[in-house]
Amino acid sequence: MDSKPPQTARHLSLDVLRGIVILSMIFVSTLEDLGLKNIPAMLIHAPDHANWISFADLVFPSFIFMMGMSMPFAIGRMMDAGSSVLEILKHIAVRGGTLLFLGVVVMNSQETYSAGLSKMSFELWSVIASAGILLFWIDTSKTSIADMKWLRRGIKIAGLIIIAAMLAIFRGQDENGQTIWLITSWWGILGMIGWAYMISSLLFLITRGNTTALAGSIGMMIAFYIGAKHGSLGFIPEGIYSFFNMGEMFGSHASIAVAGVLAACLLRVGNDISIWKTSGKILALGLMLFTAGQLIRPLHGANKVDGTDAYCLICAGIACMSFVSVHLAVNLIPLIKKPAEVIGTIGRNALFAYFFSPAITYAAIELHVADYIWCYAKSGGFFGCLNVLVVMCVIFTGIYFITNKGFVIKI
Repeated sequence: MDSKPPQTARHLSLDVLRGIVILSMIFVSTLEDLGLKNIPAMLIHAPDHANWISFADLVFPSFIFMMGMSMPFAIGRMMDAGSSVLEILKHIAVRGGTLLFLGVVVMNSQETYSAGLSKMSFELWSVIASAGILLFWIDTSKTSIADMKWLRRGIKIAGLIIIAAMLAIFRGQDENGQTIWLITSWWGILGMIGWAYMISSLLFLITRGNTTALAGSIGMMIAFYIGAKHGSLGFIPEGIYSFFNMGEMFGSHASIAVAGVLAACLLRVGNDISIWKTSGKILALGLMLFTAGQLIRPLHGANKVDGTDAYCLICAGIACMSFVSVHLAVNLIPLIKKPAEVIGTIGRNALFAYFFSPAITYAAIELHVADYIWCYAKSGGFFGCLNVLVVMCVIFTGIYFITNKGFVIKI
């Protein structure tokens, strides 16, 4: 099969689906942060070990899938620019390591943070820490201050100081009530994305985008997860196995990212290539992944918390089919081109939205104005969800204008 990497032109459809995914992620997270009641079960994560998948459960794997789908284009641009393999590997290591770090910080703040020991409320700590992260990783090279190197350097130094101060203040408690600092645990959402990014990037470099090899890698990863579940990885020391959570990190979750890489390699751009042909290939991939997930579902069920093999295959399949829908709509329906560009702009700055939007929520709670902003949240139900959606649209309008000014998070 053709092993040529996909062309490196940016696809609006990729940005649009990423924008839809980050909007959905923030929406369901805000519902949880505000504690809305009487909302549809599909907007709540399925319980531990449950054998079903809600809409909320689709958001995280869709984000991993889109990360995988975008990655060949990013690495392809580096190859086109003449970057060496060593330079690309350094880029992968720095980006992946940054995601691991941010994942651990966010996970600890949400699960182990103690306001009493840290002498600061969770909301205030989160707002300040998010500000530090945004300042340090904001890219201002395409903004009005691009030529003001002293200011740009000062912004990064300020961000670094804030991050260091918040980490120094941080204190948590484990389940036994013991005082702890940062622990790895399950690495957090961004940490899991970091592992998936590094694994899928390395596979893309090794295979050079060969679709046959990538498809085989997905099968191998699912087998890795199944083997881990049934004791085939017993030769790996327990400390190493539990530290990395290898069955899920290197198996099922990584397979979603590789499915995204494979979808990107099936995507071809050019006047001589039919959009229907490329969409048909990705749709076929999605249907096969979805069917495979359903077939092995009796083994371990389909559950987000457990990161089961069936769950990851089903979600990867749905992500493929979702991309095809967006890809066709964006390219064939002129009326939605402008809204698509707006959503795509947000999609290009997904990490900014990931930190900025929750920070606004926590700031409102800390300032005791949340009840005025989300005035229907306590009643929950339809009007509570609508209230959250309207406020979120206002916040994301701000993110759209910030992004248009050139302020983008890059790691």
